[in-house]
Amino acid sequence: MVVSKEFKPISGSERVPLRNAREIGASDPNEVVEVTVVLRSKGSDAHAASIKEMSAQPLKERRYLSHEELQRSMPPLQMTLPK
Repeated sequence: MVVSKEFKPISGSERVPLRNAREIGASDPNEVVEVTVVLRSKGSDAHAASIKEMSAQPLKERRYLSHEELQRSMPPLQMTLPK
């Protein structure tokens, strides 16, 4: 496998080829590949308690947070991802 000079391994992302897998040829270096990275927040104990409290309420009595309220209630990320 050819590894780009810009290749940056992500810890925990290693994959083992499937059983009976085999190479069928070189990949096209001009092919565009799209990748989606989904980040999960660690949340907080207060946030988890709030969800548990809400789930105990009848549906008609629940008040749901707006996107802005949810964003303000979450702790800030402890890292910055490079572009």
